Amino acid sequence: MNKDYCALVPGQYTRINSTLGCRSLWLGLPQDHTPGDVNGYMLMIDGDTHRGEIFRTQITSGLTTAFRYEFSAWIASLYGGGENPKIHFELRDNSFNLIRQSSHIEVNYDAANPWKRVSVMFDIPNGTTSLYIVLVNENNDRDGNDFVVDDLSFAPCYTPIVASFSNSSIVNKALFVTMVQ
Repeated sequence: MNKDYCALVPGQYTRINSTLGCRSLWLGLPQDHTPGDVNGYMLMIDGDTHRGEIFRTQITSGLTTAFRYEFSAWIASLYGGGENPKIHFELRDNSFNLIRQSSHIEVNYDAANPWKRVSVMFDIPNGTTSLYIVLVNENNDRDGNDFVVDDLSFAPCYTPIVASFSNSSIVNKALFVTMVQ
């Protein structure tokens, strides 16, 4: 099997469908996070020694201010002998103004259960027609900081349903049944 695409240096990334045989000290993942998706791809990152943007993608359709949104991804640390990957996600508008930033995410190496789901909830400001999703490296160590990202998801969430009841401790059951029917 040709693993030339595994020959990353810090600051580079590639699409890959398995990490088996990439590096002797890396976790060998036979497939991406999606169960049964043997030929699926994940983003493999050899984290840089400098903090900064790793990856950026743009969402250009289907956005509405009527919903709250959740952005999520599955991440696995590939190397347990150095620094854990430390990242955060940013959501930016079409002028690249920051809309929302996730909290600091540190992905611990766990060979038995490698994949961790991370997410951030946000609202879209009025007039926003596209979004950038940016993955940012917070680590500044060359050792470790190697990871994979899969199943990026951008999903609308319905507005919360607010239920309220009378302040009175006495409830007219006939009136309640009439209101519900």
